[in-house]
Amino acid sequence: TKNAHIWKEEDLMHVETQERIAPFSFFKSLFYHPKQFEGKQLQAILQHEKVHARQWHSIDVILSELLKVLLWFNPLIWLYQRTIQQNLEFLADAQAVGHFNKKSYQYLMVNQASGHQIAITNSFYNSLIKKRIVMLNKNQSKRTSALKSLLVIPILAIFLVSFGTEKVYKFHSTSDIAQTKSNAKVEVIINK
Repeated sequence: TKNAHIWKEEDLMHVETQERIAPFSFFKSLFYHPKQFEGKQLQAILQHEKVHARQWHSIDVILSELLKVLLWFNPLIWLYQRTIQQNLEFLADAQAVGHFNKKSYQYLMVNQASGHQIAITNSFYNSLIKKRIVMLNKNQSKRTSALKSLLVIPILAIFLVSFGTEKVYKFHSTSDIAQTKSNAKVEVIINK
């Protein structure tokens, strides 16, 4: 960043590099090459990176890396870190796409992954692009998810009650039945 142009926007620092790099944010700083993208594309990328910066995603990434260093022998920590990275991207996309046309935002992600503008050869990154596009196209209606919850709760309650009951029948000998025919009773015991 020796020859970088640095300027401030509200709470963020923009670092415009002379080198062609993949845009990224680190804490409250945005690093990018301004001539690498057209105007609208650059704005979409910067909006995405601003979400990362303002929601302090750098802390999440650093903590997940530290966990990976400490628990390198545990294969689940590698999966956990990948999941954290995916969720951070999903959060940034959900916020950033609100300012732009969803279709052109998705084309921009595909262009970045295919290497037209940035050379990326990481297969994880390409599968992440696919997942990000799927997440952007999911219809996340609050009303629909609330209705699903309302349907699942009674079914779950019936399921739990039906498998949690125990029926106990008492059988008496025939002489006892003759004597207590008028006082016949059935006993049901319900346990957890």
